[in-house]
Amino acid sequence: MLGKRSYRGIFVFSYLLFIQFVTPSGLLADSHTHLFKNHLKGGYIELESEYKQREKTSDNSTDYQDEYLNLRPIVHLDFAGSVYHPNLVDYILAVEMGGDFEKENLSSESSPDRKRSDTSPFRSIDGRALILKEKKLSGEIFGSNQHINRQHTFFSDTTYLQTGYGAQLNYTGETIPWKLSVKHEDIEKEDKRNPYNSERDELRFKASNRRRNRSQTRFDLRIQDFDQHYSSSTHSGTRNNLRLSDSSFFKEDKLRLTSSFIYNDIDSSSSSYSSKLFRENLSIKHRENLSSHYEYSFNSSSSERNDNEFHRAGASLRHKLFESLVSRLHVDASDNRGSSSEYSRYGVQLTESYTKRVGEFSKLNLGIMVDKHFETRDRYSPHVVNEQHNLALPGDTEVLNQPAIIGSSIKVYDSNRNLLIQGVHYDLTPLGNTFLIERLGALPDLGTILFIDYDYPDNPGEGSFESLKTRYSFRYSLFEHLISVYGRIYDVDYSGDDHLILDKLTESVLGMNSRWKWFHAGIEYKDYDSTLFPWEALRTHQSVNFKLPKRTSISLSASQSATQYPDTNEEIERENYQVSYHSTLTRRLMWRLYAGSNHSRGRKNKNLNRDFISAGTEINYVIGKTKISATYKFHDVDFLSENQIRNTAYLRIRRSF
Repeated sequence: MLGKRSYRGIFVFSYLLFIQFVTPSGLLADSHTHLFKNHLKGGYIELESEYKQREKTSDNSTDYQDEYLNLRPIVHLDFAGSVYHPNLVDYILAVEMGGDFEKENLSSESSPDRKRSDTSPFRSIDGRALILKEKKLSGEIFGSNQHINRQHTFFSDTTYLQTGYGAQLNYTGETIPWKLSVKHEDIEKEDKRNPYNSERDELRFKASNRRRNRSQTRFDLRIQDFDQHYSSSTHSGTRNNLRLSDSSFFKEDKLRLTSSFIYNDIDSSSSSYSSKLFRENLSIKHRENLSSHYEYSFNSSSSERNDNEFHRAGASLRHKLFESLVSRLHVDASDNRGSSSEYSRYGVQLTESYTKRVGEFSKLNLGIMVDKHFETRDRYSPHVVNEQHNLALPGDTEVLNQPAIIGSSIKVYDSNRNLLIQGVHYDLTPLGNTFLIERLGALPDLGTILFIDYDYPDNPGEGSFESLKTRYSFRYSLFEHLISVYGRIYDVDYSGDDHLILDKLTESVLGMNSRWKWFHAGIEYKDYDSTLFPWEALRTHQSVNFKLPKRTSISLSASQSATQYPDTNEEIERENYQVSYHSTLTRRLMWRLYAGSNHSRGRKNKNLNRDFISAGTEINYVIGKTKISATYKFHDVDFLSENQIRNTAYLRIRRSF
């Protein structure tokens, strides 16, 4: 990690640069100069109270019960000032001082009851100083220590204690403006049963060069050390990221050339991964209705199990014959060489898009795509790296892509390549010859996309084959989308060596939706007829968003789906409901109410059963300089024969001065 000596050296170097750029003409004494100037901008006195009640039961017995009470009197002061002159050092500072009075009672079947009462001083600080802010070379020094609340999803939010400090140099010259920053961040989750702590040191340099004809070159370098602890799991390591891109315009903006280079390297206690990506794109506008595009990319990646080099080149021609008819012809070729797989691929794709007004109130969209490709495999890897699945909410599920997966080889990571924990962040359920992955919870850096590595049995992947893909789509809208009917058929057919495992499929979709002012609803049926893993689903959705007088708004949304897997005779039903009400009852009184639930049910596998319920209300009352806020939140999670209930109440009284 970047140690204290490194920070000290950077600060000394920054100070010397400041001295070099300070000239007497820039800091002449005038009526604004003071050796030290400070004034109180404002502040407030606040009393904050919080009550939490949590209970966990399994198999009709109580695992634990927890009651927590916190009282926090606070004095908050906002300062602003300068050193000698506002153009030399100009600063703002927010300080909170007070005390924490905590009381907790934890009872558990597995251990004796525990009671505690703690009293501790409380402080929070957030400050930023601008140095030589009127100069081309300026600087910033910042630091904070405060509590933050992160709303991961509608059903998940967490409070953290965040500490951070650092410095930044800014150069705003006309040629190549740049920024150099160094910072430290420490995030701690306030949960004694599932503690989370993340430390991060980061050095970042950004530069850009804008030219007259909209051309621009950008450079971004980030070096980061991290150390994360979650329950009994620890991950530490380094991340290095470099991005260099250039966008240039020629011949009166009719020709655009874009080049980019991206380097990523992650070396952690859980995994190591590095990649280099080089990409070139050239776009030419030949005429108003004719344009072409050319691209080339090279990607080299290395992980613990696989080294890989990938080349891809392509060219496309786009022609607009009529105002409503657009044609596109695309050819491409790619070659992959890795330690566990080698293959080459080339082909051509033709798309036609037709949009036409039918009468005064209707519109018709038609689309056709034909894709023909040839592929030769010399070796094919039985190992998958970084398969992506978008799971935004707890309870969301997706099926892994490959068949016959070796369950013990599955590893799941977040976007920063941190290894996640099964049963805490996600769950796996066997489904036929593959697995269903479900998201359970959230972490600060988890995001919505999970990255999955796994193995599947080695198959005789050598051989050649060709694929023919076709897609037909339509959408007919009446009365400016009051009613829309749409559908598509996507067909993939392979021909080649018989020993290859290839997924022949036909995906059929038929749906209808309706939009009218504040109302939106729809229904969709999808049949995924696959030789490897077929399924079919029926989904409906509804939403209402409208505003009432006196600044009142109501939002309701719902979705229901039923997915059937014929090979396993399994059916999964999912339901999601959300409602939100916001009203300014008077000029002094505001009320907010929200609630939501997420449910899933499996016909055969009861481990697929999930229930998430969340609700809350908030009232804010303002009279003069006094503000009163009251909040209540309720969470109920039921899965794997366990039920967890959490009640949280807040009361905040603030008097400003």
